[in-house]
Amino acid sequence: MSDADQPRTMGERHPIDITPDDPEQLRAQIEQTREELAQTVEAIAEKVNVKKQAGLKVDEVKTRVGEAATHAVQAAPPPVQHALDTAITRATPLARQAKPYRKEILAGVGAALFVLLVLRRRGD
Repeated sequence: MSDADQPRTMGERHPIDITPDDPEQLRAQIEQTREELAQTVEAIAEKVNVKKQAGLKVDEVKTRVGEAATHAVQAAPPPVQHALDTAITRATPLARQAKPYRKEILAGVGAALFVLLVLRRRGD
């Protein structure tokens, strides 16, 4: 396989290829250049896609937190493990039922915290 047949990578510099005299070779070279350009554009678009990059980072953090939580549960004494298992088993159906109302729940929690802060400041 010649250097011309090797796939190029981003940032890699190659000498300018000599234009072939054969029209078919020229068409093939143009098609290869188009494919390389499309791959480069896709790679750049993926790197600048902030939403996608943020989503990937969120997934990475979720995975690490999940692993840390699993490790913490496994390191806990058996009575604590049992209590956590029971709490998770009971909370999961409630969380599923509450999910459609999460905005309202968050607003209510926020309002309750605000009231508590106001009452606490008045008491000081």
